[in-house]
Amino acid sequence: ISCSPKKAETPQVKKGPTVAFVMKTLTNPFFIMMSDGVKKAEKEFGCTVILQASEDETSIEQMIGIVEAMIAKKVDAICVTPSGSTEIVPTFVKAQQAGIPIIDVDVQIDTTAAKTAGLTFHYVGADNAEGGYMAGKYLAEKLGAWKTVEAGKKNFVGFELPKRTLGVVGLGAIGVEVANAALRLGMNVLGYDPTITV
Repeated sequence: ISCSPKKAETPQVKKGPTVAFVMKTLTNPFFIMMSDGVKKAEKEFGCTVILQASEDETSIEQMIGIVEAMIAKKVDAICVTPSGSTEIVPTFVKAQQAGIPIIDVDVQIDTTAAKTAGLTFHYVGADNAEGGYMAGKYLAEKLGAWKTVEAGKKNFVGFELPKRTLGVVGLGAIGVEVANAALRLGMNVLGYDPTITV
């Protein structure tokens, strides 16, 4: 009788979920930092992340194509920093119909459009209105233009904007809109973006 030792079975390692993370662009420093955070989370949580990005922040059609490709791959979840608040909703509905949860990151999609389409999604982002208030208050205090009568936002004095100078750091889609709004108000605008060279 011949006996051979039984081979030890290789333990099955449970594979973590595959998550698609679709970003507006990877040319803006903000989104580069976000992608670094995504890669760090991938290692910490043992999941597989498919990181994709549009060529620029306004390429909504390209973003829609990327999300549809991720639906076809049957990923476990899709995180998106959407380029538009309504255009992406029908594609998110397709993901929902395929049983893939959607996590909307940074730019909240239009809640009315989502509700009308029957879309359920999760939103992760900052309160930009509060952030803008805090930044404006800080600048006004430093410029000596803020006079607090009571605690809170109610009482402040400002100054006329025409001929004042505004510095805009980051000339992505939002920075350009801010600069254009300031120009329409008669302000001088200085812009800086480390990804743009003249």
